[in-house]
Formats: sequence, C-alpha cells, structure tokens
Amino acid sequence: MGIGYRVYIFEEKGSIIRIPFTKYEKLWNRDPSVAFPQYTSKRVRCALISVKLKDRKPVFWMMDFRILPFNKKGRLDQKVFDEGSRLGMAALGRISPKGKKVIDIQYELALKEYQKNFTWTPSEAEKNILKELALK
Repeated sequence: MGIGYRVYIFEEKGSIIRIPFTKYEKLWNRDPSVAFPQYTSKRVRCALISVKLKDRKPVFWMMDFRILPFNKKGRLDQKVFDEGSRLGMAALGRISPKGKKVIDIQYELALKEYQKNFTWTPSEAEKNILKELALK
C-alpha cells in the first residue's frame, strides 16, 4: 500500500485550490524557484491530506492543517516558519516518560502558541469537502 498526498490552500474569498505536492515540497524546502505571488505577505490556511492506495484506489488516511506564512516575495517567510518549527519542537518536550507527575509549563505554552499561530481547525463541512476532493 502506497501513500499519496494532496495539498489544498484555502483562499480568502472562500475557494479551495489544490497545489501539486512537489511544488508544496519545494516551497517547504525553501526552493527559491517556487513562489506564490498571490499570497504575498499573507498567512494562508493549508490542508495536507494523506491517502493510502488500496487495490489501486485512494482511501482517506489522515489530515494536517497548517498556516503557511508568506513573505513579500510570495515565498515561505523563513523567519516566521523557523519560529513555528522551534515552537513545534519545543512542544514535543511535553511528552514525558511514564510515571512522571510534574508538568513543565514551558512545553505547554509552546504548544499553545504553536497551535494558535501555525495550525488551524477546520469545520466539519470543510473536512468533508477535503475528504471528497482528496478521493477524486
């Protein structure tokens, strides 16, 4: 069973645009040849949908919802993106060994800030639309 990825951008005017995963991957890896001038200096809601292929047919697997920060050139804003990566990694520190009863507040604060500024929560209707789009 293979895994395929679908990437969707939610535009301000309400439309949902699919972008090729290879272009998303290049954007994520800071390839200077990839830019989205229509999103210059904006924070854009993005959905990354994973589908498994079973008997050569796509089957929904999971969803990830991110906010992509773009700079004035329409590329990923590296400073903001790096801050999100730092917060995401810091939040992982909240996973503690079994039996540990003390919670370190810095990890919880990092998680809250990460979720507030770098993720988003779709409505059930948006999730259903994405599932339908991803399985086409």
